[in-house]
Amino acid sequence: MTPLILVLCCAGLLVLFALAIIVLPALQRRGNLTERIVQEGYAARGLILDLTPTGNYCSGQPELAIHMRIEKPTQLPFEATAVVTVYSIHRSRFQEGIHVPVRVLEDRKGRHVVVKGTVEYP
Repeated sequence: MTPLILVLCCAGLLVLFALAIIVLPALQRRGNLTERIVQEGYAARGLILDLTPTGNYCSGQPELAIHMRIEKPTQLPFEATAVVTVYSIHRSRFQEGIHVPVRVLEDRKGRHVVVKGTVEYP
């Protein structure tokens, strides 16, 4: 190998490693949104205001649209809707007027909510 080819190969490898160091963490952060909400979001309580079956099923379990008021002691309450899949045996836990534990993640795209006790967040 000539010295020029050796230098070009080393420079190419250096650029490849630099791109990997920059791009890979960004790709890992874009992973599953539900996991990110559970890990990085804050805990709160959601008061169920309205519960509507969507008519969809995931592995035989019903999907519900839950409209709720999210309450946290240090913040003003706000309303949010989460579409979740609920185990049929736990369906009675989700009724209007009931408080449920939730996790909330606020980012530049808005507020994201997951409800504890669902298929997505058991």
